[in-house]
Amino acid sequence: MALKTLGALGVLLFAYGCKDTTAKCDTADSGGCDSGDADTDTDTDADADSFAATWNADGVSVDVTNDGGGFSFGFAEESDNGWYGEDCVDGPGPNSGSTDICHGSATSGLSLETVDAIGDVVEDSTTLLNVTIAEAGHLAYVMINTSGTGCLTENDSTGYYASFGCGTN
Repeated sequence: MALKTLGALGVLLFAYGCKDTTAKCDTADSGGCDSGDADTDTDTDADADSFAATWNADGVSVDVTNDGGGFSFGFAEESDNGWYGEDCVDGPGPNSGSTDICHGSATSGLSLETVDAIGDVVEDSTTLLNVTIAEAGHLAYVMINTSGTGCLTENDSTGYYASFGCGTN
């Protein structure tokens, strides 16, 4: 009897080891299956996969690819006496007076018109930065998921945004 019970237990354990795990698959979100191991996927559907800033004489247009929600966008002019008033860092930055702006974008991007005076900078509408500064290569960009789940930087040569722990665009 003991051998028969042991044999049945072996078949049961073998069947358990070969069980179908499709019930743990998350096809609505990422299409992957949860095997019980820690999730090592660094990309979530709410993170922006990329962004592109396109400058012209009138201002900048920022397009976001594969964003899953709201985002904030900022930039810092990484040069002597550079402008940091639109950098998305809490509190006024260097050379920005009391200006502390983080431009919000909906789900696909934003457009900002270039203005000439600090007092004319309006969140989500205008920027003090311009195509000449952008073409000189001194702008560091940051795109932050407003739910706090991720961010990307681009052209951050001085590491101004390093403390954010962002990925690179």
